[in-house]
Amino acid sequence: MYLIWAVILVIVSIMCWQIARKKKCAPWIIWWIQILVVLTILALILVLVWGSPLAHFWLLLVLTILLIVWVVVYLKVCHPHDEVVACSVSVEAIQFNHNTSSATGDALTIRKNFTTPVTLPEWEAGDTQPEESPAAYAILETTGNTVTVKVKFSITPGTVTSAEIRADGGGVLGALDAQTVQFAGGVSTPEFVTFELKNHTIGTGGILREDITWQWKYRCPGQTAWQDADATRHRIYIVLETPKSPWDQTVGSTNNPWTDVLDYSCVWANGQATVVGAAGAVTQNVNASIGLTYDMNFGASKYTSPGNGLNFYCTQFIDYLDNGTGLGNVVNCTDCGTIVTTFSNVLGCDLHASRMQAFFDLTPIKAIGQAGFGCPNWGCGFSYHEVAWTGAGGQTDPIFDACLEVDGDTDPWVAPHTAQLPLNVPFTALPGAPLPIPTPLNANTYRERLCTNNAGGIGSCNATSPWPNSNNGRRIPT
Repeated sequence: MYLIWAVILVIVSIMCWQIARKKKCAPWIIWWIQILVVLTILALILVLVWGSPLAHFWLLLVLTILLIVWVVVYLKVCHPHDEVVACSVSVEAIQFNHNTSSATGDALTIRKNFTTPVTLPEWEAGDTQPEESPAAYAILETTGNTVTVKVKFSITPGTVTSAEIRADGGGVLGALDAQTVQFAGGVSTPEFVTFELKNHTIGTGGILREDITWQWKYRCPGQTAWQDADATRHRIYIVLETPKSPWDQTVGSTNNPWTDVLDYSCVWANGQATVVGAAGAVTQNVNASIGLTYDMNFGASKYTSPGNGLNFYCTQFIDYLDNGTGLGNVVNCTDCGTIVTTFSNVLGCDLHASRMQAFFDLTPIKAIGQAGFGCPNWGCGFSYHEVAWTGAGGQTDPIFDACLEVDGDTDPWVAPHTAQLPLNVPFTALPGAPLPIPTPLNANTYRERLCTNNAGGIGSCNATSPWPNSNNGRRIPT
């Protein structure tokens, strides 16, 4: 029995000595185990040649205790810290949209504008401004799902095989929890390492545009203190749902949501948590915040292709928003309906520009950019009027009209007039009502407040459809 005990002690002590040497522990820990190795070998020899069982017991017991104490000291002093290695970690690239077929666990497919795509990965070493690294997330699609980013790192010297990495800050995307990243030949392996956005707040504040910073930190093997790596800056857009037509998620399409549009839509609708609220906020801003004015002389479109056609001259409109140039500030109803539709649908709304017609008489309106109520210079009538429409564009479906304000009081057909911007108002709440409609008019209804109270006004104004060549009222941005 004592012989087996002694043999086990020799084997275990030699193994511990080899482990301590490989770990390159402090010299005194290695000396300790070296002495124990020698003592256990001597104890084995004594057991073989000396016949005192009691002496064997006490000698082996003392050596066993010394070995156990050494193991405890090793685990506390040497093993947790391993070898202290000097290294330096750099962030090489960050990819937010790493699954272009889905928006449930990563960012949307976007581009900057008609001519300039957003290349993947969205951030690469050398990018310094947040707008150089944009990413957009949809609240509906990401809610309840694991959302991740993928990051590529490098490390020097190239012989180092691991490091702990985390990122502080991150704004709406949150801080990134620490994890051990493996390296081979100085590059992370896998090349792009997945980090879960466990601390994101996507959706809690509604629509958002936010510039964020991640301060990356790393800890090399054996180190206790975290060291700063790169600080990466990104522009993050939060929308309600995957953008609707004319926008799409086809990789390489010029109809991928433009960040040039998101820069305005997300600010106009900041904090909105519903599609109605978002469309309403966009409509209000188009009507009152960007300096547009109605073409009182001709009622002609400036920002859509000829014949109320397929294209929305969105690039020129962005030029107008950015610096006051583009095609100018004079617009008509087709322009306003198209702008509201395009800038709302990028947030996840589902509007389309559609018409009411034909040749109906108007009660006085307050046209966009005008100081008060009145009529266009050609008289109080429209051949048609185009607005941003919901649903199927039917008689009772709600509309958003940035082009004009109607009279919102109980008698809209006579002065004085109380301005009301139509936001999510049913085209008519009184379909088929006999004319004239009696006052007081308390219904939340659009047509009856826009038109004269007779057959030539209300009776001639009906929901029809989008223009035939307008992509079903969702004109293509160019």
